Amino acid sequence: MPIRSVLFLSNVEKSLTLLHTCTNCAIRSMIDLTTHYVLSITSSTIIGTAAIFLALTRIPREERWMKISRARWILFATFVILAVSGYFKVSDEDPELLSLTTLCVASYQALLFTYTASVLISPAGVSRIKFTTVFVVITFMVVLLAAFKVFLPVAFRVVWALAVVACCIQLGIHTIMFRELSLVAKKHLENFYDENVDHYLRPVKALFYSALAIGIMALAFSIAPMRNLAYNIFVAFYTVYYLWVASSVMNYNVVGDFFLRAEVRRENTETPKKADVSPEGYMPQLRIELNNWVKKRCYLKNETSTDRIAGELGVTRQQLSAYFMHVHHTSFRSWRMTLRLQYAQELITTSKNLKISRLYEMVGFNDRSNFHNEFRKFTGLPPQAYRDKYGPAKS
Repeated sequence: MPIRSVLFLSNVEKSLTLLHTCTNCAIRSMIDLTTHYVLSITSSTIIGTAAIFLALTRIPREERWMKISRARWILFATFVILAVSGYFKVSDEDPELLSLTTLCVASYQALLFTYTASVLISPAGVSRIKFTTVFVVITFMVVLLAAFKVFLPVAFRVVWALAVVACCIQLGIHTIMFRELSLVAKKHLENFYDENVDHYLRPVKALFYSALAIGIMALAFSIAPMRNLAYNIFVAFYTVYYLWVASSVMNYNVVGDFFLRAEVRRENTETPKKADVSPEGYMPQLRIELNNWVKKRCYLKNETSTDRIAGELGVTRQQLSAYFMHVHHTSFRSWRMTLRLQYAQELITTSKNLKISRLYEMVGFNDRSNFHNEFRKFTGLPPQAYRDKYGPAKS
């Protein structure tokens, strides 16, 4: 075969190989890009639907529900903005603009979710003025960054770096603020209900700290722009999170009323006079009432406020607390906890068909893990091990 023909065939083969390689790369890019856009649009549709359900959620129109209702509408606006923005994509060809957009969204989301979680956990502890002030500061930062990006791009990276530091400080401040509010809320709730309230606070804490995790991820991605795979994972993650937030708020009425009752009591309670808490005059009658209360096993009732229990016993809350500190040298809550744990011991050692998994409800606890922890502290063994050792099957 002539040399010219051999060279021609060789060039054709190389061209076909190059064309095949380019075609494969193009197909992979198209598939990747298609997946990217389909996921973004699907996420936006899901979040938009959740926003509609949030708007349709019925929240009582009473004054005490006002802040929670306001938080719901702020969440609704957040969902709508994110849903609409998902149909548009900032070009990857301008990494500075992509970083700017991600940072701004992260800052706003941090504020909005912190406000929502704070209202859900302690409505009376949240100030509209503080929220508005932080919102204005973030908006000023966004406008400043945009101005440097358009009119003074040379200095944009410096201003953007300062904005990243400010966002980190913002996340830290929000975390400290939420932690303080949760501690205050726990104290007031335990004073009002005189029981362990960790299981009530846990969902709201999970909402806040998962939002914090997403904010940190968004901040990291603003510093190191995402590839399509990382972006797809991130979109899937925050879509699931937004659905969970929406469902939590839509199902919050029952738990919310639990918080609000304690908040209303805190606002309306006046400091008692010393004469009101002296145990001398009412102690004999209270002792009789408490004996009857124990015989009826009223200590097994849960979600009953100490004020209500004191009223049933014919005294005030302050008088009840003073009596227990004076006579038993402990709090009413600790005394009632002991009665519940002793009754749990009795059930375990006498009931053959007892279901340990439901025991916590039978003895007045709202949370199984809390009951197991308290039972272990009280007896030195978890309920199942205690049953194996002392239960009727082993006797």
